[in-house]
Amino acid sequence: MQFDPASKKLRIDAAELCHTVVNHASIDRRAAHIRPDDGKVDELLEHQYGTNYHPKQELCRTVSRGGLFYEIHATADGIARASGKTTVCVNRLFGDYTSKLDADRTAETVAFAALLAYMVAESEMLGTIAFRITFFHNSRDKSVIEKSFSRRELAEAVGRLLDLHRPFAALEAERLCVRIPNCKTLTFPYPEMRPQQRDFIVETLRAIGSGKKALVEAPTGTGKTAAALYPALRALGAGMIDKIFYFTSKNTTALAALDAARKMSDKTGIRAVHITAKERICPVKLRDPMKCTPEVCPRAKGHFGRVPDAIADLVGAARIYDADTIADIAGKHSVCPYELSLDLSEACDLIICDCNYLIDEAAYFRRYFEPGASDARYVFLFDEAHNLLDRAKACYGGELRRSEIRRFLDETRTAPKNAVCDALTDLDFYIDSMRELCADNLEEDAGGTVHGFTTVHSFDKQLYDLLVAFDRAASKYIRSPLCGNLPDSLHMLADKAKKYITAMELFDRAFVGTVTVHGEEVITKVICIDPSELLAKKTARGRATVFFSATLTPLDYYATLYGAPDAAKLKLDCPYDPANLCVCIMDKLSVRYQYRSQSAAAVADAIMQTVSRRDGNYMVYFPSYAYMTEVQTLFKYKYPHIRTVVQAKEMSEYARRGFLDAFRAGARTALVGFSVLGGIYSEGIDLVGDRLIGSVIVGVGLVQPSDENEILREYYDDKYEAGREYAYIYPGFNRVLQAAGRVIRTETDRGVIVFIDERYAEPTYKELMPAQYRTAKFVGDTQSLTAVLDRFWADK
Repeated sequence: MQFDPASKKLRIDAAELCHTVVNHASIDRRAAHIRPDDGKVDELLEHQYGTNYHPKQELCRTVSRGGLFYEIHATADGIARASGKTTVCVNRLFGDYTSKLDADRTAETVAFAALLAYMVAESEMLGTIAFRITFFHNSRDKSVIEKSFSRRELAEAVGRLLDLHRPFAALEAERLCVRIPNCKTLTFPYPEMRPQQRDFIVETLRAIGSGKKALVEAPTGTGKTAAALYPALRALGAGMIDKIFYFTSKNTTALAALDAARKMSDKTGIRAVHITAKERICPVKLRDPMKCTPEVCPRAKGHFGRVPDAIADLVGAARIYDADTIADIAGKHSVCPYELSLDLSEACDLIICDCNYLIDEAAYFRRYFEPGASDARYVFLFDEAHNLLDRAKACYGGELRRSEIRRFLDETRTAPKNAVCDALTDLDFYIDSMRELCADNLEEDAGGTVHGFTTVHSFDKQLYDLLVAFDRAASKYIRSPLCGNLPDSLHMLADKAKKYITAMELFDRAFVGTVTVHGEEVITKVICIDPSELLAKKTARGRATVFFSATLTPLDYYATLYGAPDAAKLKLDCPYDPANLCVCIMDKLSVRYQYRSQSAAAVADAIMQTVSRRDGNYMVYFPSYAYMTEVQTLFKYKYPHIRTVVQAKEMSEYARRGFLDAFRAGARTALVGFSVLGGIYSEGIDLVGDRLIGSVIVGVGLVQPSDENEILREYYDDKYEAGREYAYIYPGFNRVLQAAGRVIRTETDRGVIVFIDERYAEPTYKELMPAQYRTAKFVGDTQSLTAVLDRFWADK
């Protein structure tokens, strides 16, 4: 939909117009309602009408209504002219799970066919005209709706259609006539613009203006959310882009973006929506999307018919739409809040969502990022971009476990013979045979269990064919009335099969396959080693991309693996007073893996000396659960009077909150939290003020060696001559920097960071240290440590 304010002309596709206001269908993940094979259909209709059938007719008609001029465009599947009768032909394919065609499911197509018939009748000045809709259910069956109307009847119907669309046209007019002009003159929404923010803003505007990419390392406190959104909105006002996507995987970051958008909306009227994951916002808590059917969810029945009124309520009530606002209106209109947020996004200038909605082959927003959409005028803002590499590798990889397949087959042993179990049995047999690939590497441990591992650089087509056969059988079953007779784990297996199929289709030199044997278990994986080319293709669907985070060290490493080696790179200074942070490095103590047992007592003493210099809350980060447990046990034995909380491997949401709730402001005694680098408490938490006054970081975060990490090292050595850095050092050190960044969260915070490991004295790690840590004091023992800390705490 495109609106020209000067001429008051709205250019719109007929299919979009009808889908917006005449879609009365239900949400039904089993349904398929798509175009059939046009060539075969054309052959059938040409056989019926002979030379009087004309396929693929482009239509255009301008209609005046309510002071607006609608320029409507459409493509008719065909037009037949025979015996003085003109018939517009529309063809659709329904999935094979049902042959029932009720009015709700066909209303949109009927409106579309009537609109096309009107356009032809007006163009050719026909008194009457017919449309013929053919619904193909499968390769054999079809249903037909055929009706005739006078041109006057169709004109009245189209008038009603345009009246229903008028609120949506008004939204587009508001965007172009009010919101965009206001963005053009938007001033910075905060009283002061920090120098770091100014540099960030300039770099972002430069990237958008040139249609390129930029990476910005912005330390905590920079105000990076506002610094990213402000120039993007100015670019929106300048007509460089049409929509802003702000990608973040964390709810706290999304809320911060919404707060910044709210301030800017006060001046511009922009609309922004936070799209929350379906499983989190679903009112009936359906974990399986294939259960989104009218039979299971009461809101699914006729959902789309109620959406226009729900959107009208939303746009009338607010301009910034968080999960609670959307859920409230969705409840009022009995619609799915997730689907509502997707439709609402089309009326918004800013969409805040998870990066999977762009990069994941199974989850990306098809309405925005369909491949081939080269003229998309979007800007992509990736917050917390240091997480993008792991997210991308997870998106593009796949894994199959024989034990999961065996469990399903065991549970269905007494079930009637069916295609799903037959396909899985064949797949189980093949995966079990893959253990032969490990024949040269099999070893038996002391308990008699056989272990093996090997890499695979090409896959047997038989595995692909078996997965496709299972995927088809599972999809057909899930879309059938029989769904529910087999265990729910079928959906999990089907999803894993689809993911593995996609990974095999993407497979090239940036991927590797692995086979692992552990007793009866056989695990086969497709691992994405290097996501750079795939990320480059995904981000090419926008005009410009800005990646930013507090920790993007080194910038060249991230730029390379983002598929943006030529991107602009900006490293900002920390905005806080350096006198508020004391950094110490204990470089005479080794916590390398082989020395951990010997170093545990010394680490416990260093922790005690740190927390004893000032009462308050401290966090200690370890390279592994095993080492954390060893030191924590020793610490409690030696210092039982110090209160501790410990991160567990498995924690409920209640336990997670309880851990953080222990870090209360105004603590009059010492509290020590024991946690793991790279875990849930090493990033994404804000313990501001004196809720956290110090961190002790044990080790350099070096990624643990494994068969898979050795594959990464070899690949990066071959391609970039930096195997150890790319596979082990850089990803691990990012965890260190994230943990260190928990201490100073605002300009009034004061605190200490103690790094423990002899490797911090090595040139590699000295160079990786951010500028704000390079004034660190190297201390060789706990006596020197306490002296430095006492001087720091005595200063203020």
